[in-house]
Amino acid sequence: MTRHLACVLVLLSAACSKPSESTDAKRSPRPPPSATVSIPATVHVDVEIDGAPAPAVDAARLGTVKPDYSNDEHRVWRIATLVGASAARPGSMVSAIGDNGVTLEMPVPSTPTDPIPTLSLNRRGDVVVGLVAPDDPFPDYHGRGGRLNRPGDRLPRLYGPTRLRITAGRDAQGTLQ
Repeated sequence: MTRHLACVLVLLSAACSKPSESTDAKRSPRPPPSATVSIPATVHVDVEIDGAPAPAVDAARLGTVKPDYSNDEHRVWRIATLVGASAARPGSMVSAIGDNGVTLEMPVPSTPTDPIPTLSLNRRGDVVVGLVAPDDPFPDYHGRGGRLNRPGDRLPRLYGPTRLRITAGRDAQGTLQ
């Protein structure tokens, strides 16, 4: 009997204890994003072009280069706008590498309607590299997909890139273009 009483007391004391700080953190809502898109001072993405280091994409550069696309929620720059003509060479590849080693490879578009490699910022300050359709740079996300079988935006994205690698394409003979 005392054994059962001891078990009941242990259970009651555990039920009456204060929630841990981690539980409170899980319940706290995330603060709302700022009203405008601002460039965080910590933005820094290393750039490599054909194996050679190039100037990094950082807050200073983003502050001086006009975005190719923008709205109230996003600022979007073409990779070629930020790093130069090397990212616009036909047959070239733009690779974005994340801090966890994930790599997103994006071909340079060969036609005006092909998706374009871009770097974007949102109101929460997230840096995102991905492909964007030139005719619809801000596709709808909500109300798409799920049980209604509407696909939404299927273009890939990589959050938090640490490095961009631009490599030249090769022609049929293997010569760099």
